[in-house]
This record gives sequence, structure tokens and C-alpha cells, in this order.
Amino acid sequence: MTLNPLPRLVTFSWAPRALAPAGLALALFFTGCLVDGSEASTGDTEAPDKLAFDLEARSSVGSISGSVRRTSALAPGNDGIGTLYIGAFASCSHTAPLLGKAIVSNANLSQACARVGFRIEALPRETVYLAAFLDDNGDANPAAPLPAAGDPVFASDVHDGILDCVPAEPGKRGRIQIELNTLED
Repeated sequence: MTLNPLPRLVTFSWAPRALAPAGLALALFFTGCLVDGSEASTGDTEAPDKLAFDLEARSSVGSISGSVRRTSALAPGNDGIGTLYIGAFASCSHTAPLLGKAIVSNANLSQACARVGFRIEALPRETVYLAAFLDDNGDANPAAPLPAAGDPVFASDVHDGILDCVPAEPGKRGRIQIELNTLED
């Protein structure tokens, strides 16, 4: 029996999405943080992304996956749990077009070693610029989210008022690490 390669490609293309919840659970488990009161061991979470990478190599679009952690202090009255916004932009500018986004509800970055995974799909195969923040007090407008005073954000030059971004190349192997290292003024 001869199989048509197209159905096989379609079958494999859904696998990373179907495994995403399990992959996220594994990514959270294998961070070395305490999980249910016991130390988690370090493991390799790159394997599920290999299939996605191999399929993306044949297309004009790619994806980015990674994790976000918080190293900043928490603002008084905030708990480090909220909606995590990661935007992929054409350039690192407030006026740049948004190319893709990841929104993680109830992201728990309350502990210093906590990491939250994300994935942004259908991005052009060119450098994109990631900006991220945690809406720690729930006051961001979901239609046009911006960090407010006290929200943990990524910044390379703290308190300069300029948007800071992490450059990333969709479809490249490896996971992006974003650190929320300061509080928005």
C-alpha cells in the first residue's frame, strides 16, 4: 500500500500543538524549581520542538518558543500571578506592527525560580522583536495591553522610557529566555 506523503505531513503538523499542554507541564516540571514540595530534576525539553522545527524548515513561516521568568521584586500588594503578555514585533518600536503574540492567563511567577512557557506561531522567517510584561494587578486593557506601574517588565536599560526587546529568529533551534527584570514606573 502506497501512502500519500501529504496526509502524513498533516498528521505530523498537529503533533506539536496536541502535545503543547504536556510540553508546557514538562517545561514547568524540569526547571529545577520546587514542584509539589520536592526538587524537580533537570531534563531535556527540546525533543518535542525538533519535529516542529523540521516541518517549519520547509515553510516560509516559523515559530518561537521559550520561557519567561521574573527576577524583579514584586510591587507592594502584588503577588506575581497575572496575565503574561509576549508580543512579537517587526522592529523594537512602539509603532511597529504586531506580528504575533502569546497570552498566558494566570501565569504564576510568584516564586523566584518559576518559569512560564510560551509559543508564538505563524511568524515570518526574519528577525522579530519580543517584548514582555506580567499584568500583575489585572489592570491592562486586553484589546491593547500595556504595562502599568508595578508590573514586572523586560528592560535592558531600566527607567529610560524606551521599549526594550529580545531579538529572535523564528524556526531556529533553541528556546528563548525572557527575564522580567524591573518594575514599570
